[in-house]
Amino acid sequence: MSLYIDINNQTAVPVPKPRRVPLLSQPEAVVGCAHWTDQELAELAGFLVVDGYDPRLHVATGGATDNEDGTATPNTDDKALADLQAEGNRLLVSALEGRMSALVSGAYGPHERETWRKQEDEARAYTADDQAPTPYLDGIRLAGETLAEQVAAIMAKVTAIETATQALLLRKRELLVSLYACEDAANIATWLDDELNTGWPA
Repeated sequence: MSLYIDINNQTAVPVPKPRRVPLLSQPEAVVGCAHWTDQELAELAGFLVVDGYDPRLHVATGGATDNEDGTATPNTDDKALADLQAEGNRLLVSALEGRMSALVSGAYGPHERETWRKQEDEARAYTADDQAPTPYLDGIRLAGETLAEQVAAIMAKVTAIETATQALLLRKRELLVSLYACEDAANIATWLDDELNTGWPA
């Protein structure tokens, strides 16, 4: 993998092809490169392209190996597989939560969503017994709308959200299995690049 390293915050961004560009300031990962002094590096403006370093998988240990094309490969240690899988799980949880939130966040505010459990409970009670009290639903029913119509509309939304969340949770479980089946950092990299953000239901 070829990367731009932003020396100001030590993050790295993949780029499609290796190419030499200037450097903003001195990254710790390339301290000691033989073909640049620290001062020369610090005076450049822009970024340095390096090969063989993925901050998701590696920890820079200081120093670097010079490459013939003028780039440098930081000296690194591989992160432990268990740590990589734990980070993958954190990213997976975040991916799921973002998609769960997107199901409803655009159309409903958080305070309205807090009333959904009450609405659903009363709607289910009415579905089981049409004599069940529905004080909350009574208070928000539209003029001309029957209680049966209101309950049907609520239960249709409940079913739609349940169906959507089931599909999302299934994909999350599939990804979790494939994550913990990874045997090394290369497998984790493939999982991050090719699986984490694919296959989710629309």
